[in-house]
Amino acid sequence: MIHVFATLGVLLVLAGTAGAQSGEVPDGVYIEKSGAGAYFLTQEQQSLYWNEREVDSGEVTCLEECIEIWHPLRAEASDQSLGQWVVIKRPDGILQWAYQGKPLYTFINDTFPGARLGDGRARSWNVLFDPIDVPAGMTIEATVLGFVLADHRGRTLYTRTPSTATGKQKALEEPDHWTPFNAPWLALDQGEWSIKSLDGVARQWAYEGRLLFTYKKDSDSHDVHGHGLDEEWSAVILEPAPALPSWMTVQQIDLGLAYANEQGLTIYAPVDINAIKVAQTCPQECMQEFWRPILPKAGDSSVGNWVIVDNDNGQKQWSYKGQLLYTHTRDMKPGEMKGNGIGVGYRIGDGWRIIPVETGQRRSRS
Repeated sequence: MIHVFATLGVLLVLAGTAGAQSGEVPDGVYIEKSGAGAYFLTQEQQSLYWNEREVDSGEVTCLEECIEIWHPLRAEASDQSLGQWVVIKRPDGILQWAYQGKPLYTFINDTFPGARLGDGRARSWNVLFDPIDVPAGMTIEATVLGFVLADHRGRTLYTRTPSTATGKQKALEEPDHWTPFNAPWLALDQGEWSIKSLDGVARQWAYEGRLLFTYKKDSDSHDVHGHGLDEEWSAVILEPAPALPSWMTVQQIDLGLAYANEQGLTIYAPVDINAIKVAQTCPQECMQEFWRPILPKAGDSSVGNWVIVDNDNGQKQWSYKGQLLYTHTRDMKPGEMKGNGIGVGYRIGDGWRIIPVETGQRRSRS
């Protein structure tokens, strides 16, 4: 264990260096670029992941049963480290690749090319993502729209394309809603980001030639309330969010934004369907009375994190990151969530939960 800890300690020093999107990668690892950064895949097109708890502790802890689900990205004895890619020796003797201090794994449930179904699992697993470099004072944040450009506080940045149509000047009549995103005096142009001098005093950032603003009604990071306003304002989307099934909608409920079906009924998933079955808190009669499985229609196909799988009844059923999807019979209208929080005996955490719209707060990048 001491050997691994020391190795990871060296790797963590490397984590602050520049991204390696165009650098060398080990044989069998491939880079998939997007506007926000780069993802890393194996030769079999499986996404690579790292575990926050391992990195925080400086020790490899995914052992025994864990590696039946999370497969270490194995290295050969003849492999040599490449910059931020380093070969480490695990406590079980397996040689494994690590990147920027992060031992890497694939996820057993990623059954189709490019799947990222393990991202966010157990609140500790993250897909390996190398963000692009942005000017100081800017970040890349994940929202319902996808990865967007944001200021240092995580507030979405917008550009404006003025409309010539009648009645499209409301935003200009309310200038206090929009704040120019000014650049520091010592800042310089960087790639797609440039600085424009206004009235000889202010220096405002622009992206691809378009001036950048924040929207004052975005009260929290990851908000995108200004997107599409007056058909003139647009968030700077660097990477669109994964596609959704055509039948899916997004509804506002008391807990925020949540996914719903075409009628607006809230979608749920059991945290652990096997625990529910073992505890017998919802036997077959209960399932038939209260929970409607969401079944695909003819022509439906898996997309993004939403995958059609076989359930125990021999039916095809929609799932989200491996969790089967249902609606609740007591929800009668959009916004209701009477099935949320129904537990398994005393183990509330294993019960039924809504599927919240992921804003990606844990994947904020600077």
